[in-house]
Amino acid sequence: MIVMRPRHGGFTLLELLLVVFILAALAATTSSLVDRAHEQARFEDTSARLGLLRRAIVGAEDPSVAIAGYVADVGALPGSVSDLLAQPAGVPPYGPNDPTHPELRFGWRGPYLRGTRRPGGAVEFADGWGSPDRRDYAVEGSVDPNFGWDWLLSPGPPPTLTITSRGENQIFDDPGNPIDDQVEVIQDNDYLVDLAGRRLEARVHVLSSGAVPPADLALRVLWPRGESTLADVDAPALPDDDVAPNETKVLTFAVPSATWVPAGPRLVVLCRRTGPLSPYEPVEPRQVALIELRPRAAPASITISRRFDLP
Repeated sequence: MIVMRPRHGGFTLLELLLVVFILAALAATTSSLVDRAHEQARFEDTSARLGLLRRAIVGAEDPSVAIAGYVADVGALPGSVSDLLAQPAGVPPYGPNDPTHPELRFGWRGPYLRGTRRPGGAVEFADGWGSPDRRDYAVEGSVDPNFGWDWLLSPGPPPTLTITSRGENQIFDDPGNPIDDQVEVIQDNDYLVDLAGRRLEARVHVLSSGAVPPADLALRVLWPRGESTLADVDAPALPDDDVAPNETKVLTFAVPSATWVPAGPRLVVLCRRTGPLSPYEPVEPRQVALIELRPRAAPASITISRRFDLP
């Protein structure tokens, strides 16, 4: 006769080891998934921050939105991230900073970024990895104006700007096989307009009793150049018939050689000369207009809406 022996409750050692192994594997898998999700979130945050940096510098690329940003206001690329958060030395506050041309308002009107306020009141804008700043700790009071970003402003001309996050490993990766570096490059055609590739069209009305040859007229384009002064270039009128007394005529003006102008609202002043060898001088009373220069999408011809009256 076979006697059945009752089995006592509990698990064998082998079963316990198997359970422990499964739990450890699940924990490792879960930890790995969490780490990857965390890394992906930081990567995406850095990408978003690079986009914010670009928009703060050159403005929105949407042609239906008025161009804005540091370049449009100041007329130059910022020297560091800090220039987007606080007014840099040598750059005036936004306003009519040139008394000769008060119609053109320019200067710093930031902040162009919403930074993070740290204990002590300092505001910074770091990447998504929380990259350590690169201050010189051997120098008391030293700060990193870029908050861990690598900020390379090439001398040009024209200058370009390369902004890099070194990622989690905090080292520059091989450009052909980047691991976690993220780069934003602002090239010349992202923020500059070559006026030599544009035509300015304007209506000119002669009030005097004598005809005016177009060769005696020019439009002077003015823009800020990163400080409290303005740069300018003259665009002479292209050959055309004389403008007769009491006549309104559409004239075309063009800059004869390559001239890179920062994108944004720029001032146009009607000028006249008294002879072929005389310099162009602004017409009195002043005849001015504002035009918007937009990179990439700028049309070949820019029409000035107002009419210029020649006394």
